[in-house]
Amino acid sequence: MIKKNLFTYDDATHRGYIDGIPIPSVTQLLKPLEDWDVVPEHILGPARDKGHYRHKMIELYLHGELAETALEQDDKDCLEQFKKFETEHGLRRDDAIIEYQMVSQRGNPFFGTPDIIIDESSIKAIIDIKCGVYGEWRHKYIFPLQLAGYERLWRLNGGSPGKYEHYCLYLYPDNYRFLFCKNKQASQTFGYLLKNWYIKRDYEKKIEQWKNQK
Repeated sequence: MIKKNLFTYDDATHRGYIDGIPIPSVTQLLKPLEDWDVVPEHILGPARDKGHYRHKMIELYLHGELAETALEQDDKDCLEQFKKFETEHGLRRDDAIIEYQMVSQRGNPFFGTPDIIIDESSIKAIIDIKCGVYGEWRHKYIFPLQLAGYERLWRLNGGSPGKYEHYCLYLYPDNYRFLFCKNKQASQTFGYLLKNWYIKRDYEKKIEQWKNQK
């Protein structure tokens, strides 16, 4: 029997812990490929905040809890594009698992929160909503790793067997793009990133112990 330890999440820092010990998120594991910490806060901050706001907007909308009249016009326009996506691609709210935070405690623990999971007999899909500018390199080589990590978490947390398709939904005030986003090597590469995070953590811990020995 696998012992379940206490997982906690700090919403302010987006950091996760098991019994007070840090564990990585899916997005943290992508830092060797794309480290947003190097971007100045006055540039990154507003874009990040807007992205978080729109993700929350869609989450509340799908739960039927959104006060649409309180939205700014550009956010209302984004919401209309999401509604258009719903209609054109047949997304049914009752089938969608929304913003479901998960943690794996097997082997090297990690956690993450996919935007939308569909796990039905007729369709299985993991969808991540993107509010930033589309970039071909990121779509081909960064986001497939993120979605592979989410699929691994879902399978470890009771997801049903079968093939899951991966998509990015790029959402803008004037249009949307719903694009397939999967790479055959992504799952294996995600495993390397997870393993490397723990190797680096243990290495830094041992060096610190060596430096501070009495």
